[in-house]
Amino acid sequence: MLRPGLSALAVLCLACSALDPGAQGREVDPAGRPRDQTLFQVCEDSPPPSGIATDQWRHWASTLITWAGPWHSGQDVITVAGADAVLRAKLAYGVLSKDLEDEWVEVWIDRCGQLEWLDAARTDADGRVALTVEADRVPLVGRHRVHFRVAGDGTGNWATLHVLPPATKLAVFDIDGTLTTSDWELVEDLASDVFNPIRHGASPQARAAAADTTRARDEQGYVVVYLTGRPYSLTGRTRDWLRDQAMAPGALVTAQRSADALPFESGVGAYKADYLADLELLGFTIELAYGNAATDVFAYDEAGIDVASTFILGRHGGENGTVALGDSFESHLATASKDAIEQPFERDE
Repeated sequence: MLRPGLSALAVLCLACSALDPGAQGREVDPAGRPRDQTLFQVCEDSPPPSGIATDQWRHWASTLITWAGPWHSGQDVITVAGADAVLRAKLAYGVLSKDLEDEWVEVWIDRCGQLEWLDAARTDADGRVALTVEADRVPLVGRHRVHFRVAGDGTGNWATLHVLPPATKLAVFDIDGTLTTSDWELVEDLASDVFNPIRHGASPQARAAAADTTRARDEQGYVVVYLTGRPYSLTGRTRDWLRDQAMAPGALVTAQRSADALPFESGVGAYKADYLADLELLGFTIELAYGNAATDVFAYDEAGIDVASTFILGRHGGENGTVALGDSFESHLATASKDAIEQPFERDE
C-alpha cells in the first residue's frame, strides 16, 4: 500500500521501479555502461522534485504553521561505500523554527541526471525525519544531492550525501572565528534571523585567503568538511555564505542539539570530537584540521589529529603544540604544500 499524502510524481516513480526492479541501486554512465566504483562523481544538477502539493495533511493543525514560511534544513552525511546511510532533515516553519510534527516527507536522491524517489518518512515530535537507506540502494562513490519534500504543501530542502571509500583523506574546517573574522558572527547571525528577514541579514566577513585555502585543499584532492557549532537553523544561511564566498565544495555539519552549540569542551568541543571519532571509525583519515577556539584544540586533540597538521588562528594558535596561523590564512597559503595527494578514488573530470 502506498503511503498517503505522496505526490503524483512519487507514485509514478514507484511504478517505474516496479517495472524495472534492477533500476534501484544500479549506477551507469551516460552510455549505459556500469560505472567504476572508484570514480568520484558529483550528482547535484537534477532539479528538485516538483508537482502540485497533495494538500493531504495528517493533521489539520499542521496548516496553521505553514503561513510563517518554510525553515527546513537537511543534514549533510558522509558515509563509507558499501554501508547503509541515514538521511536526516529537520522540517519547521518560521524563523522561530516551529516543528512540523507527524507529517509525511518524501526523500529523493540525485543519481547523476536522474532524480530517484527513495521513500517517505514521518516527522517525529521535533519535526525530524531519519531515513535509513540500505547499502544496495546507496549510490556509488561521489557527492549526491538529497531532496526532502513535505507531502502536504510541496515545500522542501536539500542536503548532500558523500559516499567515500575507506582511507579517504579529509580536511576539516571550523567556520566562525576560523573562516570568518570573529566568533561573534554567530551571535550576529542569530540576532539578524530573529529580528530581520533573513535576506536582509549582514554577511559575515571572511578572513583573508580563507576561501583560497579551502579551494587549495580541494584541488590537492582532499574532501573538505565544514564542522561548525552553528545550530541547524542556520544551515541554509551557512550554505549561502559558503557559496557566496567561493569556498570549496564540501560537507556541512551543524549542531543538531542546543547543547552541542554551547562554547565549552563539554558542549561544542565534545560534539565535534564525537563526530570526528565517528568518521575515523568509518575508516576515514583526518589529515588536516583548522580552527580558532580552545574547543577546536580540544576536539582535534581528542580525535587524535596530528598537532603538526592542526592549524589554529587567533589567540589560541600554538596551544598544545598546534600550528599558529595568526589572523589570516595568507602566510599559510603561501607556504603550504600544493602537491596532489593520493585518494582511493579518481575524480570525474
